[in-house]
Amino acid sequence: MFEEYFEKISPAETAEKLTENVILRAEKQKKVFRPKFIGLAAAAAAVMTFGVTAAATGFDCFAVFRDIFGEKAENLTENTVEAAEVTINNTEKMDFELVAVASDKQSVLAIIDVTAKNGFKMGQNNITGDVNADISWLSDVNPGFVGGMGGHINVLEAGEDKSRISIRMSATDEIEGQEITISIYEEPAPADPDIEPNWQVKFVAEGSSLEYTIENGNKVRVSPISISISGTNIKKEWSWGNLIVTMKNGEKEMLKASSGGGVTGGNKSVIFRFSEPINPEEVTEISIGQETFKLK
Repeated sequence: MFEEYFEKISPAETAEKLTENVILRAEKQKKVFRPKFIGLAAAAAAVMTFGVTAAATGFDCFAVFRDIFGEKAENLTENTVEAAEVTINNTEKMDFELVAVASDKQSVLAIIDVTAKNGFKMGQNNITGDVNADISWLSDVNPGFVGGMGGHINVLEAGEDKSRISIRMSATDEIEGQEITISIYEEPAPADPDIEPNWQVKFVAEGSSLEYTIENGNKVRVSPISISISGTNIKKEWSWGNLIVTMKNGEKEMLKASSGGGVTGGNKSVIFRFSEPINPEEVTEISIGQETFKLK
């Protein structure tokens, strides 16, 4: 794996109900989509069964993750976000579209497509030569959440007219059931949080993780997109160290600590994000520093 690149469906709405909902959304002037993630085996059947719904929403979460991760996208089945809402859309240079989201109890992976408009060309006048230097972004959790949230952006596909980016975020505390906000500004410098962004999307984080209590009393959470270690026995050096993950087949992977974890305060935690989604059931042990903890 490489560091830089990162349930069931049921016909919930009749065609008549779907049409009514689409009209209602248009009247509210807000774009709402309800992505559904399906496994490879069910993909062909779903095209026939839910073709009308898919065409009406114009959203295919599974196809996006499959384009990026191939068959490993199957591991995200229980971690895709079911709904999101664009609450601000006041752009002049670029259009933004949230095309796929996955989350767990402390992390989020969001895929956003960016399309230039009004003659703007992405990456023309900056050193990186891609959309990363044309925008700035902020993430937040709904009011009342205790703890911070940090992350980074990767350019998955770069182009002057269209690009695809991933935003990977982690929080110091649990975010399951919390409303997450991603705000994007059409400017390269860090945005003043008091200024309204050009584009903003909100969704509720939802996703499963396997949980283990290891011998030092810390809790380990393993999901397809991250591993977190939390508790009162977190060592400070873990926040800048490496985590070695051992899989059932003996394969090992080294992960670097992300910026989302913190080792100060009451609920200490450190988070490591996978570059590609894994099957949590296959993780048997983790090693950090000079210590190894068996999970199975």
